[in-house]
Amino acid sequence: MGFEIDRQTLTDLEIFTSESGDTIYSFFNSCATIGGRKKLESMMRNPSNDLLLLTERKKIIEFFVVSKLLIPLKNYELEIVEEYLNLNTNHIAPNFSSVLKLEIKRSVGTDQDVYKIESGIGHLASLLTNIKRNISTLKLPDCPEFISLFINNFNDLTTSALQELMALQPAKKISTNTIARFDQKIRRGAHQNILNLIQTLYEIDAYQSIANAALKHSLCFPEYLSERNGSAEITGLYHPGIPQPVGNDITIDANNNVFFMTGANMSGKSSFLKALGLAIYLAHIGFPVPAKRMHTRIFNGLITMLNLADNINLGYSHFYSEVMRVKESAIKLVEQKNLFVIYDELFRGTNNKDAYDASLLIIPLFTKTKHSVFFVSSHVLELGDELRKLSNISFKCFHSRFAEGSLLFDYKLYDGISTDHIGMYIVEKAGIVEIIEQEEMPSIKNQTLTN
Repeated sequence: MGFEIDRQTLTDLEIFTSESGDTIYSFFNSCATIGGRKKLESMMRNPSNDLLLLTERKKIIEFFVVSKLLIPLKNYELEIVEEYLNLNTNHIAPNFSSVLKLEIKRSVGTDQDVYKIESGIGHLASLLTNIKRNISTLKLPDCPEFISLFINNFNDLTTSALQELMALQPAKKISTNTIARFDQKIRRGAHQNILNLIQTLYEIDAYQSIANAALKHSLCFPEYLSERNGSAEITGLYHPGIPQPVGNDITIDANNNVFFMTGANMSGKSSFLKALGLAIYLAHIGFPVPAKRMHTRIFNGLITMLNLADNINLGYSHFYSEVMRVKESAIKLVEQKNLFVIYDELFRGTNNKDAYDASLLIIPLFTKTKHSVFFVSSHVLELGDELRKLSNISFKCFHSRFAEGSLLFDYKLYDGISTDHIGMYIVEKAGIVEIIEQEEMPSIKNQTLTN
């Protein structure tokens, strides 16, 4: 059983798509190679509930952060080497006739395959030399298994068939005899091993990119709890897309698995829920998290409803889309169990009375699903009186206040239910009434003059 996540949740959290273009993928992506970007995307598209996999990936990224190891990679260089290795021609035999034919082709300079062979060997020599220079000081006992295996494979490759290759001077023209001698060793003897090495380098490129984001933004690494009811504790949680964000703390335990959240518009409620969902997601791909500290149990999936749109093609209203999303969640809860569920403004697509009744029907059911966690926000404040009668439910809110005629937010998470009402203030400050009245005034004057 894998980790459950769907397109709606990825869209809600802006992992790969965003109206502004500032995706979470782009936040972590500083890869030097196309292959590295593909590896990074593959990691991010495949969250896991495998504790060993997540722990090992976290250790690898931590290693790059702590060791400051950086293997400079060039996309064009790796592409040239790959293109050379994948040539659909026989390798050049190191005998007199083959070398003579090669020499003639080089002198004419019109054979593209010969150019690719020469260029590929030269760039491979440069690549291997560069790797050796950067890993020479590493000590295997201090490295994660992924790095140790990479170093051992690299040493096996370069101390056997390709040791002499690293002695080549990339800036100098390679002799025809040297090309013939190495082409056989490379494409006949070490072909697959070098391709494997390049794939590992793409993976290293992705890890270096993630480590760079962790250092640049002071991200923390999640600690994983093995017990099933260990829940989660996050300190200083924030969303990386917000300039100068305010960090918040949240603790989830076995006795409080449902959180009812309230707060006025713009107070920080939706941003917090998005940050929380993002933290859970990142922890389940083994990535560092925008927070000061995070301890979490392993969940079997993440389901969000943050930015649900009407489905015009199917003729669904917003409310019906919400109902269908909650139904999807219910099915997954039965199948997967141990899910993390976030609903922002549950049943916002209907009137206040129906939203109240529907929420009061659904939320109590969540308190009975002890192995899953639910965060539900709502503007229907009247729900609080009835929900307080339930066990396993916590109430969290964001406050707003007026000071010197201005509306102020501190974006801090508090216990309780918010009773702030600022909707009319926002409407009045927008100046809509003044705009319409200005438009109407000329016609009123004209009527007066006519009369």
